[in-house]
Amino acid sequence: LVASFTVFVGPFGYRYLLPAVGLGVILVSASGAELVVRWHQLRTGAYVACGALALLGSLALYEFSHVSFSGVPGAGRNGDVLGERPAIESLIRELRARGIRHVYSADPLLQWNLMFESGETIVARWRASQDRVPTYPVEVDSALKNGEPTALVAYSSDERTLKVLQTFSLPQEARRVVADKYIVVSPITRPVLEALGFTLNP
Repeated sequence: LVASFTVFVGPFGYRYLLPAVGLGVILVSASGAELVVRWHQLRTGAYVACGALALLGSLALYEFSHVSFSGVPGAGRNGDVLGERPAIESLIRELRARGIRHVYSADPLLQWNLMFESGETIVARWRASQDRVPTYPVEVDSALKNGEPTALVAYSSDERTLKVLQTFSLPQEARRVVADKYIVVSPITRPVLEALGFTLNP
């Protein structure tokens, strides 16, 4: 019932199944232990199975080091597989070097990853004018209105955003590609943001 419910929650509803992993481990362990106690001849097979699971789990952990926190495949424009942490650290360094502390994010999850990894020294918002933390969109919009350095950040694989940006005559120096994974556009203007679907606060 829980599994079927997550299908209708939304595009990221499957995340509510994550706690089932822990319960699954307990179930497999308890069932395996019971089998070994009842049938001693299965003991060797159980040890082999545990060893195989540990090996496969180790390989999976290594593979997941290349997966983006946001669920977007961790490949840059040229198909290079990039670790999420080095890439986002490069993005934060780029923003800090340019004095940018306020960001419009073209991806709804990137905004939270960026704020978390920067220790909230960089404040980001997505398209909606209201968010889980109401002060973030207002703070970013105020920075834009007051002429403070602001930027648009998007994944370099975000074709929708790239198409909209192409319709504007942006200076070449306003667009920077970081870690072959992100695009930073700064300075950014209200017409560009509105064309991308951002709703700005008064």
